[in-house]
Amino acid sequence: MRFLIILLMAPLASSSQFPRRDAAAEPMTSSKSEPGPQRPFRLLPDLLVVGTTLLICVPVLFYPLARDQGIFAYNTAALLDGQTPYVDFTDQKPPGIFFLYAVPLLLFGRTMWGIHVFEWVWIAATAWAAWRVGRRFGGLTAGFVTGILSGLFLSGAEAPFYHRAEVETFLTLPYAAILALFLCPAGTSRPRTAVAAGLLSGACCCLKPNAIVFPILGAAVTILFDGLEHRSGRPLAASLKTAACFAAGFTLLPASMLAWLWSLGALGTFYEHMTSINAAYLGNVWKEVIANFWYDSRVVISLGAGFLLLLFLVSRTGPANLRASLRGIFGPQGERKRRMVLVGALGAGSVAMVISGRHLFSYHYQILVLPEALTIGLALAGLAGPIVARFRRRPAVRAAGMSLLCLGVISMVAANLKTQDISFFLGRQTLRAYHESRRFKLWRFFFRDDRMLADMLVERTRPDERVQILGHGSLVLFLANRRSATRFSETTAALDPRYGRGGKDREEILARLRQDPPRIIVVAEDQGQPQLDVAPTPRQIADFPPLAKFLEENYSPDEMVGHYKVLVLTARAQRGSSGAPRGAAR
Repeated sequence: MRFLIILLMAPLASSSQFPRRDAAAEPMTSSKSEPGPQRPFRLLPDLLVVGTTLLICVPVLFYPLARDQGIFAYNTAALLDGQTPYVDFTDQKPPGIFFLYAVPLLLFGRTMWGIHVFEWVWIAATAWAAWRVGRRFGGLTAGFVTGILSGLFLSGAEAPFYHRAEVETFLTLPYAAILALFLCPAGTSRPRTAVAAGLLSGACCCLKPNAIVFPILGAAVTILFDGLEHRSGRPLAASLKTAACFAAGFTLLPASMLAWLWSLGALGTFYEHMTSINAAYLGNVWKEVIANFWYDSRVVISLGAGFLLLLFLVSRTGPANLRASLRGIFGPQGERKRRMVLVGALGAGSVAMVISGRHLFSYHYQILVLPEALTIGLALAGLAGPIVARFRRRPAVRAAGMSLLCLGVISMVAANLKTQDISFFLGRQTLRAYHESRRFKLWRFFFRDDRMLADMLVERTRPDERVQILGHGSLVLFLANRRSATRFSETTAALDPRYGRGGKDREEILARLRQDPPRIIVVAEDQGQPQLDVAPTPRQIADFPPLAKFLEENYSPDEMVGHYKVLVLTARAQRGSSGAPRGAAR
């Protein structure tokens, strides 16, 4: 939807007449440089941005978790229970996401609702930060639109239930903060802002390593301009000082994370799993970029069109008045160049992250929320410049206009609600029935099946008993509050030799099951992940004959729960075992 908004606005802007300078869209160098609304209306934009974002994201509070969130939640719960990451449980991402998920689990316990409350508040903070950054770039109008659109793009209208509370969902807030710090003018405060930007950039690295592209590009821009604009006659010293401060802040959190893993004896396994999964994962990136060029070109075209629109938007009919137009929206010449290059760095870094993430799911595009919202915000500020200028001294009219925009966004989100959403909010469905409806079915995932399997495990197993789920099992184990019999609660990658350390992961799973066979093993009878070239779990088992033979000799089919086949340890296998009861936690 937002790609079409950007593309369709280009011809509208090129055919419009604009003044050379929109006073209402002048950038702020400080909170006093732009004549703001009168005191009763001073906080109104903040309240409208945050309030509208919270309102349109209310449905998210009642969504169940999906597969990825189940992995993060299960692993975080295991970490809080004292287990060692990458030794007692595995993940293909750095542990930064565990610390984010630890906040709602500590505050609200093992609840899906608590995770979504945390996400809800985070998105509101993201929209507020985007509004402040947009205001620094292009004034009140640009900032307000940027904030509202950021909340809209992260709401359920744009990001469905399957892609909630992802790593990319949490990255827009630090991106906005980093951009705001890079916008601060060079001076005595630059060391502090450079260190702060470095700390946030290091936090992004702890969440996802390829998220550092924009922070690194933004830091390079800041370092370059600090040297070019330094007036003491020592530009190299100024640039090196900024670079050193940024580097000091940047290395702190990743170094602390690695030291923490080393102290736990998990650094080697962390490195091994990161490289085994992601090296194969990234090895196909450029081949897929060519094979799926339309998806990448869609990103490049949308951002490119938006950036060109930004350049020509406030000009009258062509490039003759471009310099005056850029001065009107970006400020004085020095600041104009810095801000233009920062916009380019933000767009380039975000697109690079999408491409390196293989652009497979819509949540990968959440990293584009800030550059797209900022581009559209600046563009609309230029379009509305003549109108806004007329009401510059009439804050009540401007407040009415902002309120109407918020109502329009709320109405659009309300119109996008599904039938099941409306039925639930009108009280015609219980929360349980809402979760088990087809509203929460996507591809091979159906939350109802995971909920039913979790209820069955609660009824048939002890709290200290371990269960092995072959396939995506993390969400089920989190819902049932049970532990995996191996450190692989999700075996889709582990049973594939390309991603599972050349077959070592599946050998480890088999060895662990032989050593201490759980009483119940569940096999996900799904259709695999064709978009990732991952085979269905039954075929993965068949392609590994020792595991298939072990299951055939020691387990018998018991029942089907949704698309899950439940296998129970046979009586003969139980009699053949000795020592501790099979499946009991050691």
